[in-house]
Amino acid sequence: MRYKNLALATLIASLFIACAQPTEAPAPAEPTKTASASEGSTPTFDTTMVIADINAKRTAIETNLKQYQKVEIGKEKLRAKTRQKWEKLHFYQENGTVVRIKSYPYATISKRTEEFYFDNGKLVLVLIEDNGEEDKPNESEDKLYYFHEGEAFSEVSKGDEREFSTLKAEGEELMEEAQEYLELLKNN
Repeated sequence: MRYKNLALATLIASLFIACAQPTEAPAPAEPTKTASASEGSTPTFDTTMVIADINAKRTAIETNLKQYQKVEIGKEKLRAKTRQKWEKLHFYQENGTVVRIKSYPYATISKRTEEFYFDNGKLVLVLIEDNGEEDKPNESEDKLYYFHEGEAFSEVSKGDEREFSTLKAEGEELMEEAQEYLELLKNN
């Protein structure tokens, strides 16, 4: 009986050790870093399908960009904090609803642009290009933030820039920025 207990204890310890060994994760197919909204939780929707749908909507907006009503708001109408960062904002509207906002920095400071994409008035995507230019849309997609039901759920970063904030915090900041711009347009 004593040997059976010893053998059983050894077997259990071996299984425990084997299960505790880390396994290697497969390498990503492309050099991108992604993050999910909340660590350890699984979204209640199919993220792959939502991302594909958002990407299709963005492509449709970009394809039809010249058909939308374009409104430019220059630095003179921006509040001081926004004016420090951006020289102008371009709003693209379809039937009075904003579908895209693009922010442009001062040429002497940076070439980094931010593009906000909307679906039925809701923010669905923010694209950041470190080398964005007015006449060359989407040449260098450095970061993409995907939103669903008012929350960022995925970030794709194509650069090596290290992030110190969480996706949730970054998403909230981008949502606030988008709301500020929409209010600016409404009060213009």
